[in-house]
Amino acid sequence: MTITFHAPQIVCISLTVFSFTALLFGGMKDVKHNVFAMIFATLIAFPVIWWGGFFNTFGVPQFIYCLVWFLSSLRELFKHGEEHDVSVFHLCTGMIYTYGLLIWGGFFSQ
Repeated sequence: MTITFHAPQIVCISLTVFSFTALLFGGMKDVKHNVFAMIFATLIAFPVIWWGGFFNTFGVPQFIYCLVWFLSSLRELFKHGEEHDVSVFHLCTGMIYTYGLLIWGGFFSQ
């Protein structure tokens, strides 16, 4: 498997770095669940990974990605406005499984 970087992959990585940096330096205490931020992130993320070819086929990685997205959306909806702490461990874990699914699903091999 060859990993390639074209416009959608670069946009995806740039958005991830921006989000991680904003959380890391913007403060990770007293972060509130926000359903509107989830909707905004979805409106940006799904078109970018679609553009990169992640949804050209719908297999196990795409199903897992959509399931995790759906469950995360439900959590944001039901916990909207509640405070929670974000840890670097959880951010890194989330990035590892997200990028693992993207690599497995062919996003970086287009």
